[in-house]
Amino acid sequence: MRRDAGRPVIRKPSAGPPRRRRDEDEYEDDFVVDDEEEEPEEDWRRFLRRTTGYDPSRYRDDPYDDRSMEVGWRQVVAEEKRSERMGRMEDELAEEEEERKRKEKMKRLKKQRTQ
Repeated sequence: MRRDAGRPVIRKPSAGPPRRRRDEDEYEDDFVVDDEEEEPEEDWRRFLRRTTGYDPSRYRDDPYDDRSMEVGWRQVVAEEKRSERMGRMEDELAEEEEERKRKEKMKRLKKQRTQ
């Protein structure tokens, strides 16, 4: 028994490390991975490029590449609001056009009935 800060500390007797069954030990020995047998990371990429015909150099100067694009949250929100306004305006124009066509059609039908 040992005292720590005025309080006694009681230690339990240790039973030692838990024992494993012999079968588990044998299985773990078979599961050892040898790093020398692993292929380098580039091999799978080379294999895929060879089988699919993908050539990354063809897309190096792609004008639509947006990986390096950096915009702030405010710019994104402003663009969203702008596009929402434009969408509403386009919808209103389309509705007005439909209404105009409907009225013209109604006039034509009335003329045909009166004749």
